[in-house]
Amino acid sequence: MTSRKPSVSEVKKSQPQKIRTVGSSETKNYVCEICEAVVKAEDKGIECEICKGWFHTGCVDLTDNEYEMLASHKLGTIHWYCATCNVKSVELLRLVFGLQDRIQKTEREFDNVKREINAKISKIESEYDAVREDLKSLNQKIEGVRQRCVDSDKEIRTLQHETRNDIENITKGMENKINKDDMEKALIQHTEMLSDETYASKIKNEVDQHLIGMDCQLTSVSTKIDEVRRKTIIEQDRESRISNLILYNVQEPTSPNQDERWKEDREFCLELFNKVLGVPIREDDIRRFVRLGRANLVQPGKARPVLIQFRDRILKNMVMESVSKLKGAEEKYSRIILIHDMNTEDREEYKRLVAEAKDKQNDQISGEYIFRVKGTPGNFRLLKIRRRY
Repeated sequence: MTSRKPSVSEVKKSQPQKIRTVGSSETKNYVCEICEAVVKAEDKGIECEICKGWFHTGCVDLTDNEYEMLASHKLGTIHWYCATCNVKSVELLRLVFGLQDRIQKTEREFDNVKREINAKISKIESEYDAVREDLKSLNQKIEGVRQRCVDSDKEIRTLQHETRNDIENITKGMENKINKDDMEKALIQHTEMLSDETYASKIKNEVDQHLIGMDCQLTSVSTKIDEVRRKTIIEQDRESRISNLILYNVQEPTSPNQDERWKEDREFCLELFNKVLGVPIREDDIRRFVRLGRANLVQPGKARPVLIQFRDRILKNMVMESVSKLKGAEEKYSRIILIHDMNTEDREEYKRLVAEAKDKQNDQISGEYIFRVKGTPGNFRLLKIRRRY
């Protein structure tokens, strides 16, 4: 009878195979995983490459031709698995391919988010550069006006000195020719002349106009700086919340112990993500997990929202993309509401778009379309979707 052939995995190892003989000290008994009988040296047996179990060819419906072909194959490109391992390997391959698709999709999303952030940063930098140029130009104008003020002061002092000298010369030249009354009249006339609009007053008016213009420009620049600062703060706040998710209607744990309540909440959410939504979330993927609000202030039948911060935004986006699976889940899962963690500005924008969507839905006569708010904080948009019948 033909002796037992080596398995495909044994052939691929390309190592010398010792020939077993019945009764030799090197003989090792292998038990068939189907019939539980020993696969003897003279039997036709084959080994599964995954579980390393041995089988009679007859127990696994392997023909003689198939057996000879597997035994004589040298390249290692043909494999044989038992029925159990074959099912598991197919499931594993499907899972691997599915994960590859998800990884590619998340990478594309990450690239899109990266481009959006870079565009926003470039825009803020451009606005900041424009404000800086405005400040530079304004400083130059201020310096010019300051220099003109200095020059004007010099001209005014010169004019005052010349006027004083003229008065002294007139006084000295005329003190023997005019009486006291004439002198007083001359002084009054000269004083009235100086009180009229002179070159100095013109310069003063021009300086006042420039100062008024500078005040306006300073106000404008200050407004721009405040707006850039406000946008920067909003963007930083939005970035700090980008990996956060808030869950509503998660039932409050009943345990009086705080650690046990925290553990029960965490286990419930991990089960929701992995088994219901099909998103592979591990415990170390969650950076922060907290109930919002004080436990002693919760009304009967109500539950505090749960805030979850993931390790990165990709995991959160995967969860949000799978929210539709809650519809067919058990009641304790189907009533869960998942939303983004939004700041005040994003919440107001979201409410405004939701109200606009309701108005458009009510104003629609045909009912052919539905209106939904989609997107992420900072990028919410109102979509018009054709209704499916």
